Amino acid sequence: PMNTGWYPCKVKKEVMKKDQFHSAQKLIESMVPSGGYPAFASAYEADPGQRILGRGRLDEEIITCLRKSDAKVVAIKTVPSERSSFVELQRQFFVYGKLQEHLTAKDFVVPVLGVTVDREAEILHVATEVLDHGHIMARVGAEKPWSEERIWHVMKGLFTALAKVHALGLAHRQVRLDNLLAGSDGIDHPLLGGFTLACPAER
Repeated sequence: PMNTGWYPCKVKKEVMKKDQFHSAQKLIESMVPSGGYPAFASAYEADPGQRILGRGRLDEEIITCLRKSDAKVVAIKTVPSERSSFVELQRQFFVYGKLQEHLTAKDFVVPVLGVTVDREAEILHVATEVLDHGHIMARVGAEKPWSEERIWHVMKGLFTALAKVHALGLAHRQVRLDNLLAGSDGIDHPLLGGFTLACPAER
């Protein structure tokens, strides 16, 4: 239902030099996308049972919304342009676009369902699956001592996720237990999230 070919493939050099401008509109105008830029209002609507799922690195709320195409409840993280530089916005656009295009929960990564833009408010929105099974860190010490088999499953999932991410040319930069979530199958299928600081590996 979402266009997955939108992520930027080129940035105009003359605009990149003007990193001081905090504007999602400048970001949109500066990129040559392979697809379109979906508007947030056309893709999502308010969730009657809206929940606050947490907060991001910039203290932004992560809330539930409904995807209009199928009424699926998704998690929405907002990235206000006034809190991020132009290069920061560009980096997140690129990273989340790569993740959406290539990786799913089968790759032990939190699925990115789409990235949309609120042009008037100059805010980027990142949609992911809603995961209600908690962080792996919350399970450590809260349950009986883990068996070697369970530890192996968790580590195998983490290493598989990192291998997939690295194969895309991305560096995660925040590998820690509170960025590892339990998937729909529980702890034995962990999902790597927390890509806020991820960037192209060549940097």
